[in-house]
Amino acid sequence: MVPGDFDLFKYSMISDAKILEPVKNRILQFIENARTERELICIDCNPSSSFMTICAIQAATHILVPVCPDRYSMLGLKLLNRFF
Repeated sequence: MVPGDFDLFKYSMISDAKILEPVKNRILQFIENARTERELICIDCNPSSSFMTICAIQAATHILVPVCPDRYSMLGLKLLNRFF
């Protein structure tokens, strides 16, 4: 288990792809390295389209999305399915 770090929040405030690309590559490389040592890697993300969530989805082979069966949760699930 790798604990989160509040300092990663600063990347959700940046929109410049030139700055984010090296960070994203580092995260994806970290996950790829972890795959060589572990059979299963779970990344718990917040329910938003933040930079870290997008990185986790891009690195994922499977996605588990817990939702409540209410209107807005189902809408969010449809949007997630459309874009990823």
